[in-house]
Amino acid sequence: MACRGTLRTVTVDHDFQLLQGRVHQSGSVSMTPRELVQMVGAKRRGALIVDQIRSRLARHKLETDPDFMDVGADDPVDVVSVGGDEVEPPYLEPLTDALEQVSKDPEDPTTTTVRTMLSWFGAQRRGPAISDTIRATLVGFDLETEPDFESVHVDEKVRLVRIHPPADDSEVPDGGGVEADEPRPSSATAQGSEITTFHVGTLDEANRPVVCIKPQSSIREAMSRMLAERVSYLPIMANERRVNGLVRWKDLGGYLLLQASANLDDPIENAATKPIEVNFNEPFLSVIERIIHNGCVLVRGPENRVTGIITKKDLAKRMLELTRPFVTLGEIERGIRGLVERGEFSASELKELALDPAVPRDVKTVNDLSLGEYQRLLENPEGWARLKLGIEKRPLVDALHEVRRVRNGVMHFEQSGPTEAERHRLSTFLDMVYQIRRFTDAEPKPA
Repeated sequence: MACRGTLRTVTVDHDFQLLQGRVHQSGSVSMTPRELVQMVGAKRRGALIVDQIRSRLARHKLETDPDFMDVGADDPVDVVSVGGDEVEPPYLEPLTDALEQVSKDPEDPTTTTVRTMLSWFGAQRRGPAISDTIRATLVGFDLETEPDFESVHVDEKVRLVRIHPPADDSEVPDGGGVEADEPRPSSATAQGSEITTFHVGTLDEANRPVVCIKPQSSIREAMSRMLAERVSYLPIMANERRVNGLVRWKDLGGYLLLQASANLDDPIENAATKPIEVNFNEPFLSVIERIIHNGCVLVRGPENRVTGIITKKDLAKRMLELTRPFVTLGEIERGIRGLVERGEFSASELKELALDPAVPRDVKTVNDLSLGEYQRLLENPEGWARLKLGIEKRPLVDALHEVRRVRNGVMHFEQSGPTEAERHRLSTFLDMVYQIRRFTDAEPKPA
C-alpha cells in the first residue's frame, strides 16, 4: 500500500506552537482551512493532510470552531483551546508520551505492538484507510515506526522514533506549494511508497516459535524430534540468528538410502540442505514460488532474528483463507441474483427500482447489478413485492447490508483478511440464501 499524500519531513511544529501561544493570549485566532493546510506544506485538504492537521491541533490542545472540514477552503474558522468537556482522541496521550520519551532519550524510544497502536485509532486490523490515517497522524507528532508498522505482524513490537530527515534537506521544499496528493521525497513517504498490501512479516506463521535442533545432534535425535513435533522441516540452529542448515524428511530418506555407511547416529549436518531465507518485509507474493519450490522458507524478522517458518502446508492454508471469502461472495451474488430473477424485471424497471438516480448507467438484466443495487431493489416496496418470498424483508436486507460492508474489505485486499466474525457472517448469510432458494424454487406439491 503506497502512502498517498504529502507528509512533511521538515517539522512544522514551531508554527503550531506559535499558533497555540496566540490562542492562549487572545482566546481564539481566526484562520481559513487553506491557511491551516499551508501550515503543513500543502495546497488542498487531502485525506492525509486532514489527518495530519487534526493530530497537530490535538497535540497542541487546539481545535477549530466550526470544524475546518465543514466549511469552504477560504471561509474563516476560529482556532480555540480544547474545552474541558471535549473527549481527547485516544492516540493523543500515548503519542504525546512517545514524543516526550524520544525527545528525552532518542536511544530508548517507546515500544508498542502494532495491535496496541491500532487500538489507539479504534481499529482491530490494518487496511488502506486506517493505515493511511495512522501514518499521517504519526507525522503530525513528528514520529514514525521502526520497523514500519505495516511490514510486521500485529503482535510484533515497533519503536516510535523521530522521523528521519532525508539525506539532503535541500531536496525538500520548506513551506507551501505542494499538492496534497503529490509524493514528497522524505523518509515518511519513501518508506510508505515501498509498502505493499501483504508482507511476509504480517503472517502468523512468520511469528511463531521455530522447532529446531542444535548442531551436531544425531539423525536419530532429529527424526525423533520431527516425529514428536509432527513437523516435516527442521532447521539446524546454533541460536536465534545463526542457521547451520535445514533437514527435510526427503533429505533424511535420501541420505539413509544412498549412503552405504549411513547410520542413525551420524551428525544431522550430513543430511542437511541449505535453507532458503526471506526477510520479514518482503512482499508475500514474491516468496510464494520459493515456498512451493523448496517446501519451506525461514523468515528473518527485525534484529535479524529467525522468527518463523512458512511451509507449503501453511501456504495452502493461507491461500484457502484468502480465497474462501471471494468464493463465498461469488456464491452470495449468484444466490441473490437468483432471488431477484423471480421478479422478472424489465431493464427500465431495474433502472427505476435498483439504480441510484444520481449515478445513472446502462442496465439490461439483473446480471448487471451490484450488491448495493440488489439491496436498493430489495428495500423498494414494489421490488420486494414482486419477489413473493413470503419472509420478512428487514432481516434479509439488514444482513445483506452487513455482507456488503465485509465485501468492501475483502475486495480492497485488507492484509489481515476478514475476521472470524466476518467470515461467519458471510457463511451464515449464504446459508440463509440457500434455504430461501431451496424452498422458493421447490416444485409445488400436487393436491
